[in-house]
Amino acid sequence: MARVKNPNLKRAGEQHEYTPEQIHELRRCTEDPEYFIIKYCHIQHPVKGSVPFAMYPYQRRMVQTFARNRFVIVLAARQIGKSWTAGAYLLWYAMFHFEKTVLIASNKNSNAMEMIHRIRFIYERLPHWLKPGLTEDGWNKHSVGFDNGSRILSQATTEETGRGLSISLVFLDEFAFVRDAIQEEFWTSISPTLSTGGSCIICSTPNGDTNKFAQLWRSAHVGAADPDIANAVFVPFEVKWNEPPGRDEKFKRAEISKIGETRWKQEYECQFLSSEPLLVDTNVLANLTRELENTKIVGRFGEILFFKQPQEKSTYLIGVDPATGSGHDFTTIEMFECPSMEQVAEWRSNTTSSATTYHVLKRLLKMLEKMNCTVYFSVENNGVGEGIISLYEADESPPSAEFISETNAQRLGITTTGK
Repeated sequence: MARVKNPNLKRAGEQHEYTPEQIHELRRCTEDPEYFIIKYCHIQHPVKGSVPFAMYPYQRRMVQTFARNRFVIVLAARQIGKSWTAGAYLLWYAMFHFEKTVLIASNKNSNAMEMIHRIRFIYERLPHWLKPGLTEDGWNKHSVGFDNGSRILSQATTEETGRGLSISLVFLDEFAFVRDAIQEEFWTSISPTLSTGGSCIICSTPNGDTNKFAQLWRSAHVGAADPDIANAVFVPFEVKWNEPPGRDEKFKRAEISKIGETRWKQEYECQFLSSEPLLVDTNVLANLTRELENTKIVGRFGEILFFKQPQEKSTYLIGVDPATGSGHDFTTIEMFECPSMEQVAEWRSNTTSSATTYHVLKRLLKMLEKMNCTVYFSVENNGVGEGIISLYEADESPPSAEFISETNAQRLGITTTGK
């Protein structure tokens, strides 16, 4: 067997006479995973080959967080060495704990095998006296098994992953890149195991803003327990793009030129961007959010908020986007100065009726009428909007502002379609 011929592997039950120094080192390694990794672990450098694992400060903190907490979720930028860090920690966990089962579940089967490859790489380069012996079936592309009864298994994440296993620690690699439906089904499947004492580490870069990973990260940030697992409050740990040495503005500009700003924000700045096609680009929405933080309200007219005071004899455009008032979507009235197209006012509500919406609109138009302003307005006439338009048509004293409709339209207002 190839495993027997490999001099870097230790057979199950192999005897070793330890020196006092080695016994002392075994004790230190058992108690301190950070010490074990820095003192004895090697990783594979893409150019230099095997090198000692001199962890960066954030990697040390990551290992400490793993060791001190039962539930940890890591939000990590690309290429920060999280796989080597996690692999070294999982190896330590299996080596120095008896009869534990570690499950690595990754978004792809190839990635799951790569995690086992890294763990095997580290194991082979440990001092022979420090290694636990390997079981007969404990050395392959998907698993590593030791004679202390512990083992590390790797699988692609599916609805069935982990079923039938008594899992002590589950490591979810790139969980955000598992299909949303499978994330939910897998989580439902694995939750009973974690509720009975298992631990969980989740590491991923963001991929969308509504999946299970995004939900778990947000819950962790506010200290909320996961409803599917008893007493499970995940500890959040974030690794920013510029924490590894050598990453500066020059690196940032070079990466953006290669992958674009949207992917940069998701994969390096770890922003939870929508994975759904939006009417307005996510980057534009993010910029608008920052702009709103600096926007001040300068006045009110009833419930209408003004960002700039209206001026006499000015020209304004007003649009009405109606909703049902059921508490889900918002009815909005937006007012813009013309020709600058600067937004000067807004009203919105998700609980008001068409009659209330028309009342608010009419009050605004009458106010501008008294200021001798020129006003053009329109209403989306799909569904609910027809009720507002009917109120306008039945009004015995309508505002004097000009109601804008589509060219050659059979009815007032604007019809919105996918096109």
